[in-house]
Amino acid sequence: MGHLATERPPYKKNLNYTRYINEFVLTHKMFIRRKLFTLFFKFLINLIKITLKIFVPKDIDNPKHRKFKSLLIRLSNKIQKNIFDEAKFSLSVKFIPEKNYFLCAFPEPIMLRTDLTNKYYKSGYKSKTYNDGETFSKLLNNSKKNNIIDIGSCFGEISIYLAKIFDKSQIISIEGSKENFELQEYNIKENKVTNIVLENAIISDTNKNLFISQNQGSENYISEKHNDNLTSVKSYKLIDVLTNHKIEKIDFLKIDIEGSIPFLTNDLIVLNNEKRIDNIMLAIEKNSYENYSKILHNFSKNLYLYDIDYLNKKFIPLKIEHLIEKLKKNLPKEYSQDNKWAVDILFSSSKIV
Repeated sequence: MGHLATERPPYKKNLNYTRYINEFVLTHKMFIRRKLFTLFFKFLINLIKITLKIFVPKDIDNPKHRKFKSLLIRLSNKIQKNIFDEAKFSLSVKFIPEKNYFLCAFPEPIMLRTDLTNKYYKSGYKSKTYNDGETFSKLLNNSKKNNIIDIGSCFGEISIYLAKIFDKSQIISIEGSKENFELQEYNIKENKVTNIVLENAIISDTNKNLFISQNQGSENYISEKHNDNLTSVKSYKLIDVLTNHKIEKIDFLKIDIEGSIPFLTNDLIVLNNEKRIDNIMLAIEKNSYENYSKILHNFSKNLYLYDIDYLNKKFIPLKIEHLIEKLKKNLPKEYSQDNKWAVDILFSSSKIV
């Protein structure tokens, strides 16, 4: 028995090492396949461009070419359908020729531009596609004017969804990135919603200009120091948002600002103590537990806590002790853009059944 006991650990170690090697080889095979596919497809696209230049007449709009023109469009539709089928992609896509933009349904009838994000293209064929706004809509009353504030609204998918469903409501949509702001501006016009007030601003603990990164899609970060990669944007306090828009009470407040929520600590505590927020979703990420702790301690005194299941549109009751344990385990010791762990938590003044 002693001999077996000394032989067994090396055997297990070898098994783990073999498994690691197999996973490593498989990962690299997939990487090489994707690279080869991308190169081949780029070559194919260039070949199609050359073929079109050779065979498509310059006066393609002439009525005499209408059959050939319809053939080209039908062929392109067939190619697109085959790609969608193989990729198991089921969302509607719309091309705007004069702008050279593609729009994607997220979900129907909302159409959003795709040039700064791949998020909408990652949808599965059989898996349900959902907009986070569908879950948050359960918190609001369609028979009244809701006051909704979306801080870090990015491309506007949640703001636009809620604006469509609650057309009597007022939505204040605030986005710091200039390019995301402009894209959202387009999305609002494309979806013909008129009850969104869109602002290009940063919400923080100061009324001076701050700096924000660009070209990061939905993960732009805020800094007090300037460098060549950052753009200056006006900043003001959360309480000033309510004052500027004459809002006495917020029905739903969503804050997703890439780890910068601790800058809003004082205003959030004041608004909660004054009972001016019914529901608030915080995207907790990229900053230390210690920097979030004052907000959590204050909110847990008088608000119900819920984990959010977006897929099933459910709010799952959560104890503050369990949340703190999870945050201490997963959040970085100090602010870090490299920490990708995140959790969305709902705090509500009402018990959700």
